[in-house]
Amino acid sequence: MKARPFAACSVLFALTAVWAAAAPADQWIAKARAYIGTERALDAVRSLHITGTLENETGAKVPVDIICQKPDQRLIKMTFEKAVKITALDDYDGWEQTRDSTNPTNWQLKLMDSSQIKRIRADNAETLNFFKGIEQHGGKVEFLGDAKTDGRDTVKLAYNYGPGIVFYRYIDKATGKQLLVETESGVTIREEGEMIVNGVRFSKRIINRNADGKTNTLTIDTLTLNEVFPENLFAVPSLIAK
Repeated sequence: MKARPFAACSVLFALTAVWAAAAPADQWIAKARAYIGTERALDAVRSLHITGTLENETGAKVPVDIICQKPDQRLIKMTFEKAVKITALDDYDGWEQTRDSTNPTNWQLKLMDSSQIKRIRADNAETLNFFKGIEQHGGKVEFLGDAKTDGRDTVKLAYNYGPGIVFYRYIDKATGKQLLVETESGVTIREEGEMIVNGVRFSKRIINRNADGKTNTLTIDTLTLNEVFPENLFAVPSLIAK
């Protein structure tokens, strides 16, 4: 008869330990979200539309048009001098199309493999969910403790979407601002500048640096929230000429 209360206490202790382990991550996620907007403003975001310029380490620039839409749709259009390249996600379909700028009938289509699609789905979730909701994509957040980032006191959170897809976020303890993102492959992502759209704080520039030192900097000209984009915009193009 005495074993029952002991067992109940053991279960309670185990649950308390689980909660305590999860609490630091939840605490910092809430602070990071509060830095960029209210819960109402962040949860209201259904789509994001960016126009801007992408520049690499050589100084070469290309206009870009980026659309992200919940739950799992994304389209990136890059307009080069002689070609237009479109990369898109439509739920579990991913594709790339390259079109000749002078001859629209001359184009090539490539379907992505499962690993590429998983990566883009994770990227899209990172863009639209503002630090929360990773569990809906089969992932989890791990609290990795304190860290120093750019001389500031930060906490390190790992957003793990599965094998080979991890985003390490460094959150400023004082403000909740995200100072740095690293990926499992050594890519670093930093943000500069600021704009407020519909009560949500966004950066003006996003700087991606690969492990080999090569960089891509996205400078945002316009950012619009909650446009409604048709489903067929993201669908895999027909291979049959019409």
